[in-house]
Amino acid sequence: MDEKRRKKIIKLLNHPIFDLGNVSERSLQLYDQALTHRSYAKEQEDKKIQCVDNERLEFLGNFVLGLVVSEYLYEEFSYSEGEMTVRMEVVSDAKLAEIITKSEVGRDNMHILLGKRELGRTSKLEDSILAGALEAFIGAVYLDQGLKKVRKIIINLFGSEINDFDPTRNYIGRLQELVQKKKLGKMKYVESRLTGPDHRPTFQAVVKISGKTYGKGVGKNKKAAKMDAAKIALKKLGKVKSSTNC
Repeated sequence: MDEKRRKKIIKLLNHPIFDLGNVSERSLQLYDQALTHRSYAKEQEDKKIQCVDNERLEFLGNFVLGLVVSEYLYEEFSYSEGEMTVRMEVVSDAKLAEIITKSEVGRDNMHILLGKRELGRTSKLEDSILAGALEAFIGAVYLDQGLKKVRKIIINLFGSEINDFDPTRNYIGRLQELVQKKKLGKMKYVESRLTGPDHRPTFQAVVKISGKTYGKGVGKNKKAAKMDAAKIALKKLGKVKSSTNC
C-alpha cells in the first residue's frame, strides 16, 4: 500500500460516521483488503504481486450486518416476524448501495480498488460491488474493533432507513409475509438467465407456492426478476391492483 492509498484510507476511517482514528498498521492493511475487489487482486496476482481480495471479509460482514440489524429490530420495535423480515430488505445490495451513496461518506469516497477490465466494463461503480465493499468493511471493523463498535456504525448508517423503510413496494417481502400469514405452503423462486450479453443480461424468476406457479417475472438482475414475479403473484392473490406503478 503506497502513501497516497494510505492517506485515503485513513481519511475514510476518520470520517465521523466511522470514527476509526489511530488504527494500527495491521488494521490499515485489513481495511485496504476490505476495499479491494477481486478484479484488482486478480490483476495483481497476474503480475506476481501478492494481493488479497475482500470476498472473505464480505462473507463475514454480511452475517455481522444481518445480526446487528435483526437485533435492532427485535429490541427497538414490536414488529411481527413477517414485518421484521420485510424490514430486513434494508440490507439488500440495492439498499446498501443507496444508503452509502446518500450518506455523508458517498460512494466515490469508499476508495474501492477495481481492476482495469472492470473499470472499463461499466461507466459507474455497480451497486453489487459497492454493497460488497461495505459488507467487507463492516467485517473488517468487527475484526479490528469488536461488536460494540461495529454495532454503533451500523445503527448510525441504517437506523433511519430501518425506521422510515416503506415496505409497500417490496413485493418479495409482502408476498412472503402473506404466504406465512395465510399458511399457503412452501414458497420458492426458480431463477434463470434468459438472454443478453454478459454486461446486460436479462433474468427470469418463477415463484411457486406449494408447487404451483403463481408468477413469472423478468428483470435486469435476479433480484429485479424475483420482485416482478412476486408482484404478479400478489396480483393473482388479489393484494396488488393492476394500476399499481412500479
